[in-house]
Amino acid sequence: MATASNREIRRHILRLVAGTPDGEQFSRVLFQQLIDLRWAIIWPEFDRHLVYLERAGCVDLRFLHAAVDRSRIVRILQRGLEILEGSQADPGIMPPAEI
Repeated sequence: MATASNREIRRHILRLVAGTPDGEQFSRVLFQQLIDLRWAIIWPEFDRHLVYLERAGCVDLRFLHAAVDRSRIVRILQRGLEILEGSQADPGIMPPAEI
């Protein structure tokens, strides 16, 4: 089972993407926003969180230039919005009631 900090980081990622006007954000911007929020996180760990959210059906990931670097566009999906609202649950993402 995911630790509280992993669950919180995933929830923050969903919140940051959902807070954009079009529901999309660059992965590098999200990474920097987490650092600005005082999360001690490195890129490989952040990338694992993105992969988890993609496999859970919460976000869609698209590489910008896969051959050049690992930057992606992260787009929130309906399930991600429902988890943020509390109408769905995922054991790896902090529910609204626990924040």
